[in-house]
Amino acid sequence: MEKNKQHFYQPDSFDRSGGLWPLKAGITWGEANYRIGPRVIEYYNLHFVMDGHVELYYSDKRIVLTKGDVFAMFPGVVYQYLRPENATRLQMAWISFDGPQAGQLMRLSAFTVESTYGRQIMNAELENVLGQIHAYQSQDARRQVEVISLLYRVFSLLIQPNPTAKPARQDVWLPRSIDYMNTHYMERITVQDVADYISIHRGYFSKVFTERKGLSPMKYMQKLRMEKAAELLRATDLSIEEVALTLGYTDAYSFTHSFSKYYGMPPGKWRIAGSYAPSDSPDPPKVD
Repeated sequence: MEKNKQHFYQPDSFDRSGGLWPLKAGITWGEANYRIGPRVIEYYNLHFVMDGHVELYYSDKRIVLTKGDVFAMFPGVVYQYLRPENATRLQMAWISFDGPQAGQLMRLSAFTVESTYGRQIMNAELENVLGQIHAYQSQDARRQVEVISLLYRVFSLLIQPNPTAKPARQDVWLPRSIDYMNTHYMERITVQDVADYISIHRGYFSKVFTERKGLSPMKYMQKLRMEKAAELLRATDLSIEEVALTLGYTDAYSFTHSFSKYYGMPPGKWRIAGSYAPSDSPDPPKVD
């Protein structure tokens, strides 16, 4: 037997346009003879053991979990779980969810089909977040966004840092560095900022980037800024100062100096003359 307190969520087009959405959440009190399955689900699920013991069966394995443990369920996999005969109580909080990011978030949290549980994961902060999810009552727009953010918060608490992780390979951190610069080049970032983001020594990052892409990270960011400057001068009525500040320069003078050095003429004259491409301007680096 079981006692359940649960809420059902109906994902709409807004939810499904994102990467993760809840389907249902609840708290279960497993009484004597409590048993679920064997069964298959079509979504993802996390069970948090709040009190007592639960016996989990999956892939010909039998695991006994206790207070503080967590187990995961994956789509298309047969699971069975029950309250052991010698257990006097069982209480579990649980959430069911789906979305394009669900599988990746499970892997980042160290849950896989082969390794579907974790020991002593629960803490006060995680319990508090689960309580907020279970307090859900209505599906107005504000609460809808709150519940999705709380679901992401659950995973942020489940994902553990790995201080002993090996440095990422070049084919991993090099594309990440380019993506970072392409996104933030107008925000006065430095080469050191990029190196910090990918956790690579600045000197080594600059050396490898230059060797692989044919220009230094600093020159690449300059190229991004100059090409954007040309676009803004050509396609908008922004003043020189507004273009300068948009691109992260501190004033129009420093921007004009950089622009003139890059294009061979000041931005005002360039705007009047029309498009002009410097002969030594390299193409943007491509990710191999």
